[in-house]
Amino acid sequence: MIRDINFKTFKKLLKKKRLRKIVIDIDSKAVNVEGNQEGAVKGYNPGHKGNNCYNILMAFCDELKAYITGFMRSGNTYTSNGAAEMIKEIIANLRDEVDNIIFRMYSGYFSEEIPVYCKSQGILKHA
Repeated sequence: MIRDINFKTFKKLLKKKRLRKIVIDIDSKAVNVEGNQEGAVKGYNPGHKGNNCYNILMAFCDELKAYITGFMRSGNTYTSNGAAEMIKEIIANLRDEVDNIIFRMYSGYFSEEIPVYCKSQGILKHA
C-alpha cells in the first residue's frame, strides 16, 4: 500500500517536471537497533559493530532528489538480494512515464538477472 503511494506520488513529480529520462540510484543503509526486533540480526553495521541491524535497500531519482521505493531486509542480507526485484518493480511502475531509465549502483548489487531483464524490457539496448 505505502509502496503504491510512493510510486503514485513519484509519477506526479515526473509529470510536473516533464522528465522523460531519469537516473535512478540504488543503495542500502544499515540501521542499528537496540534489542531483539524481528528480522534484525548481526550484519554489516559499521556505526555499531556487533549490534543487530536492518539493511534497507532504497532507490532515489537523481534529477528530482526524490525517494522512489525501498524495503527493509535483515542485517545479514547479501548486498544484491532484492536488487533485481526492485528494478523490475521500478520498470513496471514507470514504463509509461519515462522513455529512458539509467540505473546506477555499486557492483555489489549486480546479478545476471538485471541486464537480461532490462534488455527484455527495452531498457538496455546492448548487453
